[in-house]
Amino acid sequence: AKHKMKRVGVAIDMTAMVDVAFLLLTFFLLTTKFKADEAVPIELPSSNVSIKLPSSNIIMLSVAKDGTVYVQADNTNGDRSIAGGNGNVPIRAEDLQQALVQLRSSNPSLRSVIKADKDASYGVVQKVMDALQAARITRFALVTSLES
Repeated sequence: AKHKMKRVGVAIDMTAMVDVAFLLLTFFLLTTKFKADEAVPIELPSSNVSIKLPSSNIIMLSVAKDGTVYVQADNTNGDRSIAGGNGNVPIRAEDLQQALVQLRSSNPSLRSVIKADKDASYGVVQKVMDALQAARITRFALVTSLES
């Protein structure tokens, strides 16, 4: 007569897997870049073009509804700064060209983006474009919201 062995249940220790999961979760939480605060809330004009805005190496020129201009540069290392401020300080029209030249000299790969409120005066946007041309920046993008 054959004698059958009883089956023994297998117990897997999950402690190591839980530790790895928490380490990964902690890593991703600590290394995530969050979107920086905008200098001023801007209501964008609508458009039907859907080209993505680059996430790094940009000079963001924000024009508020009242005509105030804000400059914010984003470098590859995620460092957001402008010459003499952190992007939340308005810049005078006379200082805009010099700030643009300084930013481009520190990082020539910066791309220029104009983000203007839909109710902002066109004259202010034209002054921003003139400052870009005076700083020898001939290529820039205008940020719009996608028409639904």
